[in-house]
Amino acid sequence: MEQKGYFVSDIPRRTFLGRSVKGGIALAAAPTLVSLLESCGGGNLPSASATVEVDPQIIDAAIHRALRDGGEYAEVYVVR
Repeated sequence: MEQKGYFVSDIPRRTFLGRSVKGGIALAAAPTLVSLLESCGGGNLPSASATVEVDPQIIDAAIHRALRDGGEYAEVYVVR
């Protein structure tokens, strides 16, 4: 594909049509996707400051188990 200023020449017809259709679908779907994202609202999500009580011994046991076979780094994620 050779580019001349603002014009692109020698783009295959099939490629042009495929990109045109994909762009049209993206433009047509954008308002619907945005409204779906806005409608989620996040009203039922826990706040960032919500605390979860976990026994420290359980966390220590999980980290030790992860590191016992030679690992150098371990993390524990608590999901509510």
